[in-house]
Amino acid sequence: MGIQGNLSTMNVSDLLQFLAAGRKTGMLKFDRAKIVKQVYFDKGLIVGSNSNDPRDYLGQLLIHYGKLDESQLKAALETQRKSGGRLGEILVSTKVLPQADVLEVLRIRTLDIIYDLFLWEDAHFELHDNVRPPCARYSISWRRKCRWLKSATTCTPLLFMFMDSFTIW
Repeated sequence: MGIQGNLSTMNVSDLLQFLAAGRKTGMLKFDRAKIVKQVYFDKGLIVGSNSNDPRDYLGQLLIHYGKLDESQLKAALETQRKSGGRLGEILVSTKVLPQADVLEVLRIRTLDIIYDLFLWEDAHFELHDNVRPPCARYSISWRRKCRWLKSATTCTPLLFMFMDSFTIW
């Protein structure tokens, strides 16, 4: 295990900057109460995420973004229950959704998870070195463009990451 600590002493922005600058590979795990969120890195770039928060479940997000309806999700979950496998893979292999739609929602989910972490003020974190995302087929990679801005009120630098051009490994 790499670094560990609490967000009350080192915030998410500092952690992400540290991992990017150090070109770290691994999984950054955040625990708050019963919620666990994981962000995966490859050479400092964010390549995926995972969460046990029901708001972050892929099926719910596909419905939210209009890519899937309840009956399609129910059928895919039944297939998953019977045969195992990952929901996104099932939806693509059964031609319910094109791979591009699943990847786009996974990309959005990763951004949502990161944005949500910025709101967490107190949570335990730990970096697990050289851990890869659980499913490389749907891992997402971005070319990252960063821009530093100064806050008009506090004169502290804020990091804004603009994610673009995602691809499958």
